[in-house]
Amino acid sequence: MPGHYKGRKKSRYLCVVGSISGVWGRLSRMVYMPRGLNITLLFLAGILAISGCSNRPKIDAVQRFYTDGVPHSDGYGQLRRDYDEGESFLPLGLYHALSGEHHGTRFTLKDVSAAGFNVVHPWEGQAAQTFLKRASEEGLKVILHWRKEQDIATLAKNGSLLAWYLDEEPSFRYSRAETENRLKKHDELRAGIRRYDQERPIIVIDGPPTSKNLDQWKRWNAIGDLSSHFNYPVTVEKYRDYGAVERVAETTTMARRLIDDRKPVWIVLQAFGGEARGWRMPDPASLRAMAYAAIIHGATGLIYFAFDSFVTRDDGVLGIAPAPVRNYRVARDYNTDGKPPLIVADGDIENSKRLFSSVSKLNGELAQLREAVLSATSPIEYDVGRISEEGREDAVRTLLKPYGNAHLLFAVNVETEQTAVRLRFAQKIASVAPLFGSSPPVINSDDGFSDRFSPEEVKIYRIVFSE
Repeated sequence: MPGHYKGRKKSRYLCVVGSISGVWGRLSRMVYMPRGLNITLLFLAGILAISGCSNRPKIDAVQRFYTDGVPHSDGYGQLRRDYDEGESFLPLGLYHALSGEHHGTRFTLKDVSAAGFNVVHPWEGQAAQTFLKRASEEGLKVILHWRKEQDIATLAKNGSLLAWYLDEEPSFRYSRAETENRLKKHDELRAGIRRYDQERPIIVIDGPPTSKNLDQWKRWNAIGDLSSHFNYPVTVEKYRDYGAVERVAETTTMARRLIDDRKPVWIVLQAFGGEARGWRMPDPASLRAMAYAAIIHGATGLIYFAFDSFVTRDDGVLGIAPAPVRNYRVARDYNTDGKPPLIVADGDIENSKRLFSSVSKLNGELAQLREAVLSATSPIEYDVGRISEEGREDAVRTLLKPYGNAHLLFAVNVETEQTAVRLRFAQKIASVAPLFGSSPPVINSDDGFSDRFSPEEVKIYRIVFSE
């Protein structure tokens, strides 16, 4: 179940401070879930139980990676680097999706597909074959958690299957002493899948790196066919002297650098809240900024945790959904923590619906930008400089990509303070226009412009350079 950060602020460090023994003891009594149910949410507390600080990565304002192609996959999980309009796939996923009737409530994947998601991770309490069939009917790809080996041969034949998901939160779940045996077990399970499916990616979804789990984190996050971790930085109390958007930028960067830009990077973003458990639901602007920060720093797939249902409420948090209810009236204690499920107020319901709607809108934006996200970074040189005393020199992070006969400049202010920057390019600019409703920048010269960013604001510019 979600826990609480207990810690101190320390500038330029990753600080997550607490009592690992106390939280782990509570977790160990809660993690048994019948029939292999997913426990991702239960191990959020693992992030909060790790004490100490590790050096934060140095990240420049201008991102210059992926110049020889972007590691990503097609819709069948085949890895590639070159963008292809008909093949390249940008995963926009929803975690803990449900389909069919559960405890008297009917859930449909049609709502998920209509909201612009193209990938789902199903709650494990559902029949995989039935879920895959329903996902296929709605044009959705599926990330399947570990299944028994005797089922894999049949499941592997389904065209809706995108990836196999083995270990979760391993750098939090397993001590250093346990890690070697767990890695061997991972290799055995991986070999079992490969007997029937030689092509689809096999992944681990870990938590973010901390000082206490960093060695294990590096091993687990390099072992999969792609790198994937979650980052849920929006808490009720503030435990860092930097914001949630910068935290996402950092862990995405660490994951990408760990694998030397060779594999796709997927990140699971926070789309839930539960204040009694220490989590605050992100507002739409903050979640949008986290999503673009992930893209700008190297992510090639986004998954949102989680779809609201009796599953999330059993863990004491409210997810996102088009039509959530105050009380799902499910008495079964799936996570065996002995606590009643969360019942929310009408205002919370509106927040859940609002955030679902905003993620749907964001999915629409990213679908339009797929070509740019998955195309090689532009070689055009440029620099970003601060023109005010507000913010830091590296506060506005940028990524320049080709886009048809133009270029797109992705930009996000990772700071929780406003700032203003000037951008200058090695080529002359014929025109520059903001996308998605942003105000136009100030044109300073034929090779640059300046703009002001609110705290954690995203701006995307369509730039046409002169011939």
